[in-house]
Amino acid sequence: LSLTYGDITVTEMGDVAEVALNQPIADEKIKKQLDKTKETSFYLESIQIDSAGDWFMPLGKLNELRRKAFEKLEEELNRSFLREWVPCKEITSEEVPQKKDKLELTVSVMSKEQLEAVVREPGVSSVFLHFSMLEQEPDLLDSDLLKTDKKFYVLLPTIFRRKTYENYKKKTHPVNQSIHHDNIDGFVVKNLEELEYLVEEQCNKERILDYNMYVMNRETRHFWINRGITEFTASLELNYQELKELDIAGDSMIVYGYTPLMTSAQCVVKNTAGCNYKSGYFRFVDKSGNLFYGRNFCSCCYNVIYNGKPLHLLEHVSDIEKLGVRDIRLDFTMESAVETKKILDCYVKQALYKEKTADCVEDYTKGHFKRGIE
Repeated sequence: LSLTYGDITVTEMGDVAEVALNQPIADEKIKKQLDKTKETSFYLESIQIDSAGDWFMPLGKLNELRRKAFEKLEEELNRSFLREWVPCKEITSEEVPQKKDKLELTVSVMSKEQLEAVVREPGVSSVFLHFSMLEQEPDLLDSDLLKTDKKFYVLLPTIFRRKTYENYKKKTHPVNQSIHHDNIDGFVVKNLEELEYLVEEQCNKERILDYNMYVMNRETRHFWINRGITEFTASLELNYQELKELDIAGDSMIVYGYTPLMTSAQCVVKNTAGCNYKSGYFRFVDKSGNLFYGRNFCSCCYNVIYNGKPLHLLEHVSDIEKLGVRDIRLDFTMESAVETKKILDCYVKQALYKEKTADCVEDYTKGHFKRGIE
């Protein structure tokens, strides 16, 4: 019995047919038995029977022949999807970012007012400048605000469409200009497309992988290291025990900020009031009365919906230090300059200098840190 599926053909040999003493088996009877495929994943499109002479075979033997033939066909189909096992390369400690002796503080800002408050704080080691800041203030790259002993990085968009890519390829675009600007030390990438863009532009600066790009094992980490990533950011969806098991020593970890819950191309402003091509914040309440914030980023044409309560892990900084993180990160979004300074002072005193201070955030969430995910 031969079965053909696409380019695959298998043949199964059955018992030798017997000479018919009374009634030879008819072709229609053979076809009926072979067509019984309900217990398999197949059905027969066509059946061709080639027989001659008067012969006979018990129906049980025909059924067994059919079963073995379909089993052989299924094995061949599965074999075509088998992958060759390749032993993993051992990743040496030199290839992985190492923990620093002293915990450092990184701050991400989305406005010039926040930046002004942050650069005055000597406890801050690195500052992430949101890409929208460069678009709104092209002269920011040459500002005295960036001429300090801190390291400055450009935080790239969450979604990197072809239109954004084409705009960023222009030498007049501030993000493109930042690639070879002396005041910029590196970039924070949020997708693979941005990493390829930096490679195309021959960027030799540091590349930090943001929290939304999951690194759940050593092989994934090695994949990114081979593509120029110099630092990783811990996932916000893992609890303390999961982060401990993953081993995030040498990574960065976000401890404060309004967490993005959704990034959408369905613009809330466009769908309600019409597109005015003006980026800004908005707020809304769900049917349960929960408050959420949002912001439209018109240059890249997408919305980000934020949790109405900020992530705030100040009381767990000692536990976070035990994870061996390289630095803790504060993500400022809609905070005013006064709020930024208040929260920043609180983290600097308590997290870096171990001074006891009153809490600086009233209504907040601890995210998954003490909860985890299903």
